[in-house]
Amino acid sequence: MPDWSSSDLQLKHSEYLGEHTLFPMPLESFEVMAQVSADEMRRWHDAGWLSFNPYKLHEVDWAEDEEVRFIRALARSGLSDERISELLAPLAKPYCYGPERTFYSFQKRSWITLPPKPAFCLRGEITGLGEAEDWDSLEVIRDDIEELLEQATDDAEEQV
Repeated sequence: MPDWSSSDLQLKHSEYLGEHTLFPMPLESFEVMAQVSADEMRRWHDAGWLSFNPYKLHEVDWAEDEEVRFIRALARSGLSDERISELLAPLAKPYCYGPERTFYSFQKRSWITLPPKPAFCLRGEITGLGEAEDWDSLEVIRDDIEELLEQATDDAEEQV
């Protein structure tokens, strides 16, 4: 596991908060895609978990989608409504947090947002192997690249 500092794990709203899509989704289509009914979303709204009433919303934007997916995971976790409300209490509304990267740490008793996965830089990795004089690994990489290029050339020739 990476060695993250507290600032790396600081809770953050989703980047979609305040952003609008060019093509909002009709509520009926969203219900199918998100696998959640408008009635269930209304119950979450009545409990104070959603910032919007789905029956007053004709189209769903990115922020609402993130909020629903975040709350859906909690609502279907098996926790009681009271416990979910307790967990959500310290969070800033709307609960538009990225459900793929935002988690409750039971050990720290706080919410965290994982940082984005660092970009992989092949050139840097290869340079590092060269600096470490790891010739065996570099030869394996070279052989793999040559094999893939040969395969791509063969595939292209078969399509012609």
